[in-house]
Amino acid sequence: ESGERPQDFYKKVTSVNVTYVTTTGEVGEMDISPEEYRLFTDKTYADKNVDAYEAAKAALEERKHENHIEPLATEMYSVSQTVNRKYQIEALCADGQVATVKSGIASISEAKKALMEIFSERKGKARCEFIHPQMLWDKSRPIQWDAPEHAPEVRYMIKQTKGAKPVHTHYLQRLVKDAAGAYQNDKVVLRGSFGECNAALAELLKNPPAEDQRKSVTFEIYQLRDDLPERRDISFEPYANLEQRGITPEIGMYQKMYVASSDILPAHGAGMGQFLEAVYQKFNIERPEDFKGHSLSISDVVVVGGDAYYVDRAGFKPLQQFMTGGRDMQRGQITEQRKQDERREEPQQDKSDVPEKTAEHRKKKSR
Repeated sequence: ESGERPQDFYKKVTSVNVTYVTTTGEVGEMDISPEEYRLFTDKTYADKNVDAYEAAKAALEERKHENHIEPLATEMYSVSQTVNRKYQIEALCADGQVATVKSGIASISEAKKALMEIFSERKGKARCEFIHPQMLWDKSRPIQWDAPEHAPEVRYMIKQTKGAKPVHTHYLQRLVKDAAGAYQNDKVVLRGSFGECNAALAELLKNPPAEDQRKSVTFEIYQLRDDLPERRDISFEPYANLEQRGITPEIGMYQKMYVASSDILPAHGAGMGQFLEAVYQKFNIERPEDFKGHSLSISDVVVVGGDAYYVDRAGFKPLQQFMTGGRDMQRGQITEQRKQDERREEPQQDKSDVPEKTAEHRKKKSR
């Protein structure tokens, strides 16, 4: 913030550059004093002039349509005072971030001069507005709130070039999320003025390049078969428990419950772990209507590109032989050889002596 009250700050304004519309829809531009600006504003929005004002705007839109004139993008700028008692010009970027356009300005008069230079450079390319610093940040927040819940894999940032007199004042930096979820600098997309970088950013947001668009991947969800004899001993069990009992999850134990494209998943990072977490979130929080299974839980299996992953208590356990397991996939029965192995390894036990697991235990979903 500037450190000054708005009324004190705007007392230093000596001239206001305004754009006006005539009753025939023609547009003009002129510099007027703050007092004249207040008078024009009061008359423009007076009740008795509402119809004339709307008619003038309609005439303007008609002229634009006839001449195939596209509306200019609006750029918002503000001047604020920094901790070292100098001034800086900030602006709202196309993605809702606030960026520094120019810093280290010694006085208000120099800040005004810098603003006019910016407005002159952007004339005909954008519609520039000068607003209070707090208003700039207030406009930034809703855009940020409307962003995806999960940060995108690729993002862009407008940065100010360091140095005394750089050839280009700004550059547009591409950042890519690494395996840990942190953004790392990738490449510089453009060097130029802030306005040029912001226009390029707006275009990237509107038409993302192919390299930024995540490739669709097909994944499958498997859940234990209802007719599996030992289903009760496997359901919702962490992988370590299965290992202790010598049980290896195989495709013959499961039934395919769902096949989908990764396009339905929430935004996520590039790593497989992040992909699987996105699957887990999707099939717990916002399950598709045509999904008939239970919420994704421990003992379920997700297959991505032929690789299988067991949903474990914490994370996902790769299953090397899931797709080539020893079970008869049609009947879901253990092969005779495996039956013989199990008989040799485990003593026979009267099932009636084994206490049944509680429903609460069978249904546990903690990860």
